[in-house]
Amino acid sequence: PGEKYSYSTRGYMLVSAVVERAGKQKFAHQVRDRIAKPLKLATLQPDYQWEEIPHRAVGYSQRGGQVEVSTNTDVSWKLGGGGFISNIDDLAKFAAGLLNHRLVKPATRQKMWARQMTSGGEQTKYALGFSFNHYRDGELHTWKANGTGIEIVGHSGSQEKTKTWMALSPQKKLGVVVMSNSEYARPRRLAGRLLEVVMPKGLQPSE
Repeated sequence: PGEKYSYSTRGYMLVSAVVERAGKQKFAHQVRDRIAKPLKLATLQPDYQWEEIPHRAVGYSQRGGQVEVSTNTDVSWKLGGGGFISNIDDLAKFAAGLLNHRLVKPATRQKMWARQMTSGGEQTKYALGFSFNHYRDGELHTWKANGTGIEIVGHSGSQEKTKTWMALSPQKKLGVVVMSNSEYARPRRLAGRLLEVVMPKGLQPSE
């Protein structure tokens, strides 16, 4: 343990169990009460296939060069590492909430966005639930200790029916979010292009 970084959805499922025990409330309910309600994220909820969710998008996949409707899959087992549904407006509000310190205090965010170290003292590209990239020349590049460009913090998301990307620049106090109802989309590339558009303008995060 601690020798190297390796992402694990199941690791976040374990963390969600710890959160449930510590908060004495189901994980989905804590997301609702601690995140969705304070930021007024009206559409953020578990993507339960057995529930009628208004305006739920149809997902698409690509097999053998043919585009087809994605299979409806139960993702409720992975709520710690995914399994939620929302819209682009609410994801943007979540991003703004992080940048504006409306979600967590500055000291907490600093700890949350501190890159983790291996047992050998090597700095990784991963913090507590967030990963780092470098932005330069309209593209997002994997973070490296000696990398160049503007440091970007955020995360990607990928599961049945969808791919997403959130890219934030704490230094510039701006960010972009991308959501797609396709399993073969390339949201990272689009996020880089969007950063190219907004970065020179120095836009401030919305309230």
